[in-house]
Amino acid sequence: MSVIASGISLGAILPTILSLCGVYIGGPGIDYYAEVHTKPLNSYCHTIGMPFTIYGMLLWIPMIFERDYKDYKKIQQFLYTFYMTHYMLIDFKIGCAVACVYAVPLYYSNLHIGRTFETITYSNPQHKSIYDYFRLTFFVKGVMISTAALLFQEGLGHWLSGDPASRLEGVPNAILYAMYYSVSHLF
Repeated sequence: MSVIASGISLGAILPTILSLCGVYIGGPGIDYYAEVHTKPLNSYCHTIGMPFTIYGMLLWIPMIFERDYKDYKKIQQFLYTFYMTHYMLIDFKIGCAVACVYAVPLYYSNLHIGRTFETITYSNPQHKSIYDYFRLTFFVKGVMISTAALLFQEGLGHWLSGDPASRLEGVPNAILYAMYYSVSHLF
């Protein structure tokens, strides 16, 4: 099955499975996420910060796996397709807007990984140490970018705006709906 077909399938099916596990899905999930994002400053900080968070995550998540760089691009594409499918099933217009915004971090993370890894071969033993160095570098850089963006959103967005801090129990919900909310509040 292709990466895109897998992403579409899981994007359509997983929310149903998660709802059976008690996770708020769709409108209720977005409303739950929005409960601690009531001030305009906080919402706009998320609009600015979330693409950087996702860019960082698209750099570090694939690096967990010791794979060929083409597989890293497939992981990125799968994640993007999964999320955008779910968002378009909630509201097609907003889902398309989210897809346009988050195509930018996908493009640049894909480009960055491709340019770095295309000259070395994962299966070549002579390239092993260089490959591992780049994997570690991307992992650290991605974690630093996504952490800095999340701290910006939490510090400036929540603390300075006066909104309540993000809820620890809301992390699964944030993983699912932060990207959607970062664009949907503009509508």
